[in-house]
Amino acid sequence: MTLLFPEFQTGVALASDEDKDKTNNIVAMAMEFEAKHRECVRVLTYTYNGHVKVKLYVLSGKTGIPEALKAAAQDYFKEMNVKLEWLDLYRDADEILKIRPLEYPSGKRKALNDSQVDDINKVISENLHVLVRHRNITAVQPSLKIKDSKQTETPCITLYVLSKGVIPDREGPFPLKLGSYLVDVVDGMWFRTDDPWLPNEAQEQNDVLCLGASIGVQGEDAAGTLGAIVKGGETFYALSCDHVMRHSTELEIIHPAQNDHLNYLNYHLQQYGMRIKHIIDKESCHILANQFSFGHIAGLEELSNKFQELRGIKETHLHHARATKRKLEAVKLHEEAFERGLTPPRVIAKYSVGISKNVPWNDGQQYYVDAALAELTPEEVDSLRQSQTAEMIETGDHLSGEFSSIRKARGELCKSGRTTGFTRSGCHVEPSIFLRANFGRVNDQNDSLFSIRKNVRLCQSCGERSGIGAQLESTAAPCDSCEIDTPTLRDSLWFKNCLCIDNESHVVFATEGDSGAVLFERDEARNLEAFGIIFGEHRNSYKLCALATPMQIALESLSRKISKD
Repeated sequence: MTLLFPEFQTGVALASDEDKDKTNNIVAMAMEFEAKHRECVRVLTYTYNGHVKVKLYVLSGKTGIPEALKAAAQDYFKEMNVKLEWLDLYRDADEILKIRPLEYPSGKRKALNDSQVDDINKVISENLHVLVRHRNITAVQPSLKIKDSKQTETPCITLYVLSKGVIPDREGPFPLKLGSYLVDVVDGMWFRTDDPWLPNEAQEQNDVLCLGASIGVQGEDAAGTLGAIVKGGETFYALSCDHVMRHSTELEIIHPAQNDHLNYLNYHLQQYGMRIKHIIDKESCHILANQFSFGHIAGLEELSNKFQELRGIKETHLHHARATKRKLEAVKLHEEAFERGLTPPRVIAKYSVGISKNVPWNDGQQYYVDAALAELTPEEVDSLRQSQTAEMIETGDHLSGEFSSIRKARGELCKSGRTTGFTRSGCHVEPSIFLRANFGRVNDQNDSLFSIRKNVRLCQSCGERSGIGAQLESTAAPCDSCEIDTPTLRDSLWFKNCLCIDNESHVVFATEGDSGAVLFERDEARNLEAFGIIFGEHRNSYKLCALATPMQIALESLSRKISKD
């Protein structure tokens, strides 16, 4: 008999073969749409009293869900009698994840011991190919069970999901146990770490490269962080995440990133226009209202033309009585800032090698690595040599050049990132976490995964072990999961043993755009040692954590790959 969680319900009644075929078809279409649209974190279907709802969980930044994506979904599902429901994971994360505080009855947070973590990790690893069948799972982690928003002392396996409490079509309930450990279910998601925003120092062009500076691929509208400068032999490299620096055709890495450069110009142009309105006569301000009303400008020539237009208005219609010293200084500040920003981003490096996969390590475990190296141009190397050091933005700190050889940080962690700047009070929280890969991104690397993922069959042994055997439409012995697809399902669809970094100050430690930022820990001599590389962010009902790759594993893996290439 299969035991269900009491809070889990499904609206699916006993269905005819025709209804099953229809449901299977819609589920397959939902998976295909998810795989083809990178903004979709998940596309899940649910049947309520014979009516099918397709829920599209989208992460697309401050601008919201793209209208083009909505139109594509309407067209894609137009022949199916389904209702589309859109969920914006950026704007509405608090509501979707049901954010609430976690209480600690003992007065402080409890943690699993090392042997418990190792044992639970083993159970998780053995069951990843079973858990991947549940498409609403976003991550899995050893933990202590939570009951009524209170931490207990019961070791468990926590499943982070989208829409806790309902079961997607063609799936069964979660098992009550995996191995000897209870299963806990918490709303949660993860994503990789955007109206003009206020530019910070990291997003402005610096003559000498600084750790934490904005970087991006030439021509791409995306930004990440320069984490460190690495020397291999006589060659100097920029270190960041592979998903920040890798591109299918373009190798050049620029500073600042293209979108940060355009945002910088747009921000100061809009501020320039606003300040000019306060120093010209009111009649002209009314007549020229249309000239002051403009949105984001994407082209450098158009930006320059608009700037010249505003400067002309300032010089022609200046009202000396309104133009106080304070107002003129504000106009001058944004005028000079805009002119400085007209210098285009410079090419600082060329992509050399990168890794974005699970890497086996000498402790018998696999660790997810998202890291890349780009060889610095001779000009950047000369500039760094003349400055004699690489500073961390917003600190002036000079680094020891060492990295931590352990995968447990005991002290305070800090970082400097393109978005959040310098943040400290980071805390390495054990245990590590297993992340379900975004299906669309994985599918880009391995087309065969789509057909494998659509038709995962479990044998009787796997079904009984997982507790969902009774929910399967068919069984086989041995099954696809056991014999054929286990390596694919365990290794390609899961990012393993990712570091979790909490922030005890309750301020966001890292977020989108900070990918590539290096985590530093102070040693006993107060020197900063590199500990990890930030690549993402995990949010659930009770906390927000940065996600990172261990630095030692990343550097040694990159070193081996660069030697091989």
